Amino acid sequence: DISRDGAMQGTNRELYRTKQSGLKGRADYEASPFLLAEYRYACYNDFRCFWVAVGKDKVEMAEQKYIYVAFVRSNTAAGAIIRKITGWSYSHVSVSLNRKTGKFYAFSRLNCGSPFWAGFTQEYRSNYSLLKDKPVEITYYKIPVTVEELKKVKAFIYMLSRDKEYIFNYPSMVTTTILHGFRMYKSFNCVTFVSKILSFLNSVELKKKYYKYDLMELEEAVSSFRDGSETVCINR
Repeated sequence: DISRDGAMQGTNRELYRTKQSGLKGRADYEASPFLLAEYRYACYNDFRCFWVAVGKDKVEMAEQKYIYVAFVRSNTAAGAIIRKITGWSYSHVSVSLNRKTGKFYAFSRLNCGSPFWAGFTQEYRSNYSLLKDKPVEITYYKIPVTVEELKKVKAFIYMLSRDKEYIFNYPSMVTTTILHGFRMYKSFNCVTFVSKILSFLNSVELKKKYYKYDLMELEEAVSSFRDGSETVCINR
């Protein structure tokens, strides 16, 4: 469909027109310097992938990126207490850069047996269950990000993994239904950590300061990006 000299044939001319080109008609397109470059477009699954020519023999690929926010209804005692007191559907939230890996980042307990020793951690589905064969419910939200936003998210996560001074913000968490959240120096809880990451993104509108969100308000902020849910049993 694309000849060696870069000229696009037939209906492909209409397919390859973009908003950036500012072209409206076939005559405009034929007179455009865009014909000096090669274009190719492909759609597969739910990924949008396109190649933009930056020279006759040099093509750059751009692909839509995502991060995943996971809301968890854990079967731990602490999770059950949180849901009982607040009336929330969930008791925990985390972020994943790739849902398929099952790897999540969060401010949470650092030891499965101790809810009072907590901080920044990398966790897996097995961290959400302390009871054998009792199901854990996880709901996912798939958030589109730009390349630059993804770099910022990764840099933030890397910084937290290196800086051991960051602690879990217990005072804000236990008073959230009364004081509605407040900041502490080098401190996050699971909700403020995720909302801080979402504050980097143009695709999510936060209507108040990131540390003022509770768990259900955060879910409402990303509600349009729901990507399904799963119920998993952890066999120990």
